[in-house]
Amino acid sequence: MSKYELAAICGRFQPLHKGHVYMIQKALDMAENVVVYIGSANKSGTPKNPFTYYARRDMILAALYKNEYVANSSLFVAALNDRATISDDTGWGKYYLDKVKRDFGRYPDLLVSGSENIRSSWFTPEMLSGIDILSISRKGINKDIPDISATAVREALLKDDVATFQSLVDRSLYNDYDAMRATILEVNK
Repeated sequence: MSKYELAAICGRFQPLHKGHVYMIQKALDMAENVVVYIGSANKSGTPKNPFTYYARRDMILAALYKNEYVANSSLFVAALNDRATISDDTGWGKYYLDKVKRDFGRYPDLLVSGSENIRSSWFTPEMLSGIDILSISRKGINKDIPDISATAVREALLKDDVATFQSLVDRSLYNDYDAMRATILEVNK
């Protein structure tokens, strides 16, 4: 039996890497339902946000379903657009939590994030009442790679470094290398 009913994760996944997959798998181990929000869903075609929401969604689904990791939990993948105005960090935290409540009729009881992503400035103690936080450092997830990041994946694609790309991403993305590289080259013209 899962400890949590609903876990929420938010990231840009530009693109998905092994650290992201590990984080989602941990959430699936702990919660009956997991929602993965693809942040900046309305942004694409730039060096920082090269991939569309749909491309990022497909990466997540390919990695988790190909690895047959979704067996005991329900996985939901949804868009989370950037806010029209950015006034403060707690405004973003409220926006994120309210999106979960709109989509699921309740707040999550677990927030999962890379340790650098959950910042105390995003949420007031009142906002986190009844919500646990699991912070997972992407450092050391893979003993051969000290720090997995989407930036490193984008750089490997830009440099046409297949070996580094494959060391950073899930096997389910290996065959997408050429298409992903074409996207990276296009946005970096």
